[in-house]
Amino acid sequence: MNLHDCRVPYVALPAAVLKLRTKSEILHAIEMYHTNTTHAPLCRARQTLFTGNMSSYQRRQRQDVLASLERAGVIAESYDTDAYELLQLADTTKDRITIPAQFDYSSLSLVALKTALACHAAARYSRTPFRFIATQRELAKQAGVSEFRLRTALAELQQKHYLHAVKLWRQGTQVTLHEPGSDVPLYYLGEYQQQRVDTLPVYDRYRYLLAKFDPKQKLEQTTGPVHGYRTHCPFCKCSTDPTFAFTSEEDDDHWQCHNCHRSGDSYRLWAMLSNWREDNDWRQIVASGSPPPMVTEGCGLEGMTA
Repeated sequence: MNLHDCRVPYVALPAAVLKLRTKSEILHAIEMYHTNTTHAPLCRARQTLFTGNMSSYQRRQRQDVLASLERAGVIAESYDTDAYELLQLADTTKDRITIPAQFDYSSLSLVALKTALACHAAARYSRTPFRFIATQRELAKQAGVSEFRLRTALAELQQKHYLHAVKLWRQGTQVTLHEPGSDVPLYYLGEYQQQRVDTLPVYDRYRYLLAKFDPKQKLEQTTGPVHGYRTHCPFCKCSTDPTFAFTSEEDDDHWQCHNCHRSGDSYRLWAMLSNWREDNDWRQIVASGSPPPMVTEGCGLEGMTA
């Protein structure tokens, strides 16, 4: 299972990106492969990197960055002096790292940026997709940082909803990679695709997932899409006011909590609530047309009142 199976836009980078030493070099590598991987095999410096009103100092900085990328093996110099050749990274290439594309990596520190790359590299061949167990020493060595800075980076990435790390007794640290922004474990997004939940109408997904959190008790009786409907958020447990707004149209499917600032669509909402979804077979909705009784015991959703 990979990011393509989860319908998450991604950027494929060579593993040599972990050898880069500065944040600017890593961000340039992400930008180059993100904008040119599927289109042109050559990233022309004059067209993509030296456009706009740049001073001679800025141009010299960009040239130094490109030289560093070439020395690290992230890009290869072509016969054209004004172009740099990107490495061909197929899905079967072992020395490549895939990361989510829809995330502002410039908001991370250098240590957090290298840790994020190392986590995706370590999770590629794990038994459970997008989840692995490693000691902090092993992960710090792969990221090229100290163990103290690694712990700081993991805390920063958790705050950005990029991953979730928990210590296991005598095993190490278990890291679960999430989709940035929606805070959905990537493994559940892939599981959603495998179980073909997308065959359900969008409004049925919301009705099934949020009927227990509706203060008006009207969502369960709806038979079609709604626009801007508000319920209690099933994640931040803000039971004072309905802060969870969603629209359940087929061509306009989105939700957002105005308290915890999570957002996404019904696809990601279903994946986020998959901890208790196993106790409620969604196929009953297809068979009967109505949601079965929802179970919230033991899933972290106790205490929520509609």
